[in-house]
Amino acid sequence: MPGARLGLAIIVSGLLVFFRDQSSHALTSAREYALGSSLVVLAAIVWAAYALIQKQLLMRLTSPAIMLFIYLLASVLLLPLANPAALLKLDAKAWWLLAYCALNTLVAYGAFAEALAHWQASRVSTILATTPLLSLGVIAIVHGLWPSAVAAEHVGALGYVGAALVVLGSALSSLLGNREERKSD
Repeated sequence: MPGARLGLAIIVSGLLVFFRDQSSHALTSAREYALGSSLVVLAAIVWAAYALIQKQLLMRLTSPAIMLFIYLLASVLLLPLANPAALLKLDAKAWWLLAYCALNTLVAYGAFAEALAHWQASRVSTILATTPLLSLGVIAIVHGLWPSAVAAEHVGALGYVGAALVVLGSALSSLLGNREERKSD
């Protein structure tokens, strides 16, 4: 699959460019940077496993049933870490933000589950690859409007180019790989 390999090469190039930009920040706080990077890699592995398992479960269960199970399991597992008394200390603004986050999570994961039910996993991953760019963009906008609300990300122009290359490589890998599969059928 030359198209998929081209996409993978662009992804790797984008990651190298992005982390080259970030390496200057790693020197000032190497320990925290290494921990954060490790957590990101772990999260990516867990996310990939989650998507693959969910794709397999969709052969036998509906996406709402899977999501209900995941939410119930997460609630039980995270309950010992919860501090419900902290909710009583929230002001109206914090309650609205909490409600938004909860609704956003339900809609986003519900949409993800439905996308997996109807699309190939590689197509869904192409869309998910835009998430880091959207996150960086939203953080930049919010920091520009309310600097005290969110700290600015330390991503330079080179870092944004790297992130864009990762998204482009993901899209090319998925789209060109699928086209080559159809040709071979």
